[in-house]
Amino acid sequence: MCGGGGGSPAPTVDPAAERQAATDAARQASNAKLAANYKARQAQTVLASGAGNTTSGAASTGSGAAMSVLASGQGKLGAF
Repeated sequence: MCGGGGGSPAPTVDPAAERQAATDAARQASNAKLAANYKARQAQTVLASGAGNTTSGAASTGSGAAMSVLASGQGKLGAF
């Protein structure tokens, strides 16, 4: 009455499969972090240029923000 036998054997674990799964999960997390950093950097660049929100990711030339700054100072600086 040692309690042996009759039960299902312990599940076998494939170390290579576990290693691959951990590598894949780490790669996905790293890629997500890199993508978030890239998007944040792009947003800072667009905001710094005064282009506002653009959906294409490219800063437009002659943006409304830059034009309004020039127009607001025109009366103070004289005619252009």
